[in-house]
Formats: sequence, C-alpha cells, structure tokens
Amino acid sequence: MLEFEDLLQDELNDAGRLASAKQLEYLDTDGSPIQLGSISMTCKKKKELKVYESPWGQCPVERYVYQSSKGGKTFCPLDQNARIVVNSTPAFARMVSWKYANMAAPQVEADLLQNHSRSSSRATLKDISDVVASIARV
Repeated sequence: MLEFEDLLQDELNDAGRLASAKQLEYLDTDGSPIQLGSISMTCKKKKELKVYESPWGQCPVERYVYQSSKGGKTFCPLDQNARIVVNSTPAFARMVSWKYANMAAPQVEADLLQNHSRSSSRATLKDISDVVASIARV
C-alpha cells in the first residue's frame, strides 16, 4: 500500500504542477502594451522563463516581462496577478511560512520531502518566510 500511496502522491503532484502552470499562464497578459500609472510599458520581444514554486513542485512558465522605453526596472504582470511571493504561489508561501514558524529549516525541508514528495532549497524557504513575515508585520 505504501508504494501505491507514494506513486499516487507523485501522480497528484504531476497533475498539480500541470494545473498550476496552466493557471499561471492564464494570469499572464497577452503581450499588449500596458500602463502603470503614468508610465507606458511594453513587453520584451520574447517571453522569459521563470520557475515558480507550488505545493506540488516547481512549475516552469514562460511569461511576459515589461519595461518602459527609458529602461530601468522590469515589471511582470503575472507575478502581480497571481500574488506571487518571491517565486512561490500563495498556497506554497502559506504552507512554507506556517511550517517555518513551527519548525527549524532542516525539519521544514524534511517535512516537504516526506509529506509532500517535493524538495526545496533552504534559501528559498527562508526567503519566502522572510517576505511573508514582513507582510504580516505591516
């Protein structure tokens, strides 16, 4: 039974990653110019790949990134529309921040691997938790 459950978890994670990637793509723009306040922005010629963390694992997604004609900082509407925290979906950020608040980093890593069949770097876990904590302080 354990082998079946492990296989089932892997298959469910595959489905979760696929569905999450499709939803993230849906939340992206179509590449048309956008207006941010008084700043007009256009997308770069080519979509850029970003790997998002989800409860089911990593979801690589090609998405539009915008910049003004004057250069400077880029803007990704998908990240705003999906409420991305660092590089993670809201559900993964909530999961990680709760675990991190109740366990040390090595235990969070072990928990994710054992109970969710997914790995994540300790640095990513800390970055996500730090951002969630800063939001909670406001």
